Amino acid sequence: MFNLSADNLRTVLDAISYTYEQAAFTSTGPEALYEILLGGGFDEQHAKVTMSSFSKRNHELTETFGF
Repeated sequence: MFNLSADNLRTVLDAISYTYEQAAFTSTGPEALYEILLGGGFDEQHAKVTMSSFSKRNHELTETFGF
């Protein structure tokens, strides 16, 4: 679908996981994460999708990792 190799897909998934874990660990809320992503060079559409996904999963992350 995205024409990614298995290694590239793993890198993308690892980066997303790391971003979510760090945001949960530092108690960064979805809106703050959105602003951070924009400041880091994400375009608005991708920052919104990431924020929305994080918002839906934040509670699961904090329970799973005990943050």
